[in-house]
Amino acid sequence: MLKRTLSVAALLALLTAPSFAVSKEMVQLQQQVALLMAQVQDLQKLFVSETAVVKSLITQDTDTVNKMTLQIGGLQQTLASQATAMADQQSKSAQQAQSLQDSIDELRARLNKMGELLQQIQQAQQNIPATNPAPAPGTASNAAPASTSPPGVTSSVLPPDQLFRNAYADYISGSYPLARAELQQFLEAYPNDDHDAEGAYYLGDIYAREHNYDKAVQLFNVVLDRFPSSRLSAAAQLRKALALVASGKRAAGVREFQNLIEHHPGSQEAKQAREELNVLGVTSRRPVARPGRHPRR
Repeated sequence: MLKRTLSVAALLALLTAPSFAVSKEMVQLQQQVALLMAQVQDLQKLFVSETAVVKSLITQDTDTVNKMTLQIGGLQQTLASQATAMADQQSKSAQQAQSLQDSIDELRARLNKMGELLQQIQQAQQNIPATNPAPAPGTASNAAPASTSPPGVTSSVLPPDQLFRNAYADYISGSYPLARAELQQFLEAYPNDDHDAEGAYYLGDIYAREHNYDKAVQLFNVVLDRFPSSRLSAAAQLRKALALVASGKRAAGVREFQNLIEHHPGSQEAKQAREELNVLGVTSRRPVARPGRHPRR
């Protein structure tokens, strides 16, 4: 009985064993399928995320490229405008160089002409004693010899207007040595010309620029003494005061500043004189101008 029972149990075990094995494999397969599906879903999510990142990067790169394109275009325009400006500047520089060369050539020609005039003047001066007539019998031996030409004027001197225009043009252009020679010649040859006040002032200004302050003061005094009503009178007194201070004559310069303020109180020169006095530490006085009184020099 026992053997029969065991045989039946073994048979039942054999009959039921495959069913249990199949069920276990199915469960494992289902688990693997579920795992694969989960992995596929994760891959899909990752793909979507990566695709969004790639799209964002592409958009950013596109914007960067567009900006760079605009910048390159602007840089090209800037370079083109700079090239045009440089070409214009080179053209202007060439024109200025040519103009400067022309001015130098003209200046050389005028210097040569002045040299010829000076030689003619020297020759004329050397010939003056030979042209003097011999003294008549019975006259004093120390009598002054007569001159064959007007005092201070020789045949080689230019007309006054032309000579003054040349001197003024050289003064304005900064050719001070040439202007100085021309102005000296003008003042000596034409002592009663309408431009004498201007000539003396410009010549004094040139001497002041050259730090020859004594000569400058002398020329400014010519303007103040001979042409007190000239339009350059106030300017001459201001330049005289500056020359005196620059030469170390501080007290005399201060007096000139104060006289200028007294006699030309509302002028621009008086304003500058007050500023110069403040720099010197002197209080500017404002006395009432007395009629008919000439500035003290």
